[in-house]
Amino acid sequence: MMRKRKIIGIIGLVLILVIVLFYVVRIQPMVKEYKKIAYDKLANIDEDTFAKLENTKVYGKNGELIGEVNSGSYQYKKISEISKYVQDGYIAVEDKNFKSHHGIDYLATVRAGIKLVLNRGKATQGGSTITQQLVKNSFLSQEKTFTRKIAEFFLAPEIEKMYTKPQIMEYYCNSNYYGNRCYGIGNAASYYFHKNADQLTLSEAALLVGLSNNPSRYDPVTNYNSSIRKRDRVLKHMLDAKVISKTQYQQAKNEKIEIAEYRKNVKPEGYQTSFAIYQATLELMKKNGFATLENGGVYQDNSCIDKIMFKDHEVLKHKNTRKNVYSSASAYMITDCMKDAVKNGTGKNAQVKGQIIAGKTGTTNDYKDAWFCGYSRYYTTSVWVGCDDSKPMDNLTGSSYPSKIFSDYMTKVHKGKIKKDFKMPNTVYRKDGDLFSKDIDDTLHETVLENILKEQIKKAENAVEDFEAFTITDGESAYLLDDKYQKVCTAIEKVDDSTQKAKFRQRIEDHYDNLLEEQKKWKDAMETYVTQKEQQRIAENEKAEKEAVQKRQVYEQQQNIKLVKSYISRLDVMDTYDDTAEDIITKLQEALKKCEDYDTYDELNQKAEQAIERVRNLNSDTTTTESN
Repeated sequence: MMRKRKIIGIIGLVLILVIVLFYVVRIQPMVKEYKKIAYDKLANIDEDTFAKLENTKVYGKNGELIGEVNSGSYQYKKISEISKYVQDGYIAVEDKNFKSHHGIDYLATVRAGIKLVLNRGKATQGGSTITQQLVKNSFLSQEKTFTRKIAEFFLAPEIEKMYTKPQIMEYYCNSNYYGNRCYGIGNAASYYFHKNADQLTLSEAALLVGLSNNPSRYDPVTNYNSSIRKRDRVLKHMLDAKVISKTQYQQAKNEKIEIAEYRKNVKPEGYQTSFAIYQATLELMKKNGFATLENGGVYQDNSCIDKIMFKDHEVLKHKNTRKNVYSSASAYMITDCMKDAVKNGTGKNAQVKGQIIAGKTGTTNDYKDAWFCGYSRYYTTSVWVGCDDSKPMDNLTGSSYPSKIFSDYMTKVHKGKIKKDFKMPNTVYRKDGDLFSKDIDDTLHETVLENILKEQIKKAENAVEDFEAFTITDGESAYLLDDKYQKVCTAIEKVDDSTQKAKFRQRIEDHYDNLLEEQKKWKDAMETYVTQKEQQRIAENEKAEKEAVQKRQVYEQQQNIKLVKSYISRLDVMDTYDDTAEDIITKLQEALKKCEDYDTYDELNQKAEQAIERVRNLNSDTTTTESN
């Protein structure tokens, strides 16, 4: 029997260790990762986060519409413009406790977790609230994974803190997908019924609520019967939730749904539209930094884009500019470093046969984004690789996929072009294999000195202004005059410019003379202040000493109590009475005497007596047993 218990105990211990190890190795890193994701997502959130983009329109120089890129005829609807049937339907079907929870329905989550375990890690049942689904639609992927659930778990409560329930429902209805390129309830109502979202009947609202659950399976255009059966199940949920009556339920079931399939004709995207969007993308990316290096430090902001508008707001107004950002020497020396990065460093995979390339790799710490940005004498190209749902990628670095894509692309566009190296300016020279610049050598020292002098003047100016604003109004300010004067003089003396130093001195001397005359009027008050200051210092010292004594007494009391408890604990674990036990009893009694004045003495004394009595009785029990 004992052996069996021992085996069960060992097995239990092993299981606990496995669970702890699984948490540390698998779960804890995921929790940390998705806490970081949650913070990053919330840091840039606003109401526009939950809206989809409307069609992109491209206009010519004279204001005429030359192209339009369709995004599904998206229409954002306020909560007051969304049928109450739609709102009640989603709550009845998707999240019965929506109005009372704070982002997470823990019972539903537990049910989903049990299903997850029973299905060996495969998520088959949703436990997500409407808030969690909003998070998924707006920030995360649609894949049913445990890791995505963790992200929802951290983000949803934060969303609930930021927005009201009506706002969350509004964002949710506007972010759902209803098939046939219909994003948002407004687009869906218009497409399927030629109605506004607040004009939907109960039957139509139930159909759209069911449709967003699985747009392809319940598409009323291609799978009409399936969509009607789904509508009926939604209506039954609404009846069970008591948001509609039996009469409403039956009438809605009997209603014949008429699907008015409709798609807005959008002008096809032509060459002009494509090129304009391409240029706009470049404008927003602002990858001209590398082109500036290739141009010898000259920044040229050339573009066919005049301006970019978003929701009636001008987000960019372009002006063609040309200016020197770097000296030609600095630009060449940076280019030379990046040539070496491609030839011998992390950018080896970006090499282009028959051409000289300069460039730089880039990788985020979490392996979610990687870049290669580079240039030749002909072209500048930037390559980004990553997932649109912010998932990390295995083995993703700037030297892997981005560099290889860069190499493939640049090889093709350089076909037939002669090899060209970057031109070295006359002011640049090599010494022992390293690059140096005469211009930089000459100007560096001057620049350093100028910066030092600027800082000296700035500090002196602040000190002078502070002194000029100083006035004597009482004994304290009269006493502080000499200290203020010494500080401003010290700041002026540090200025390594005699002219500027003289100007500062001239500004303070007259004011100082006036203050000295004023100080004489406050002589008695100043002496009183000094006396009070000394008395205050003595009082503060006495107070500090008293507090120190009190702290020592508290510490001593804590240590004495701790010592008594330690002796009691040692007696409590003894199973025989011997000399060692008696020695501990003696020490316990000595320690207890030091606690006689403490509030806890009676409690400590009672516990000590109980411990002593128990140990001393051990000897009597042993003797009785041996006699028998």
